[in-house]
Amino acid sequence: MSDRSARGERVDASGPLAVAALRAAGYTCHGATVVADGIESVEVALRQALASGSRVVVTTGGTGLARRDLTPEGTARVAERTLPGIAMVGLSVSGVSTSGPSVGQGDRVTPAPPTRPQGARQQSLSTLFGTFAPR
Repeated sequence: MSDRSARGERVDASGPLAVAALRAAGYTCHGATVVADGIESVEVALRQALASGSRVVVTTGGTGLARRDLTPEGTARVAERTLPGIAMVGLSVSGVSTSGPSVGQGDRVTPAPPTRPQGARQQSLSTLFGTFAPR
């Protein structure tokens, strides 16, 4: 989630990193999609991903303190419950704050690692996503 990346002003580096980690953990997944910051844009993107059959939706970014960093709020409109323990694992590895993963419809999961590639790497995405072994 990034206004600058959505406008083409900055390359999305964390999305492709998350895709690579998911694939390394055994998931079949689509490429990264860049979504502008904001509650509505995040909600719409998550609902579209779930409607397309995605069981795991990974968001990066939008969890900072900037006015439009509203990924947690947009996710809350879709999530039925949160999984704070997974966020704690990520925090214990990286020390970087995240909004934490949430569960949407059925058994679909929405982890939210940090947007910066260094933070995403520090959270050991392949280990985190390996927690949700593909079935």
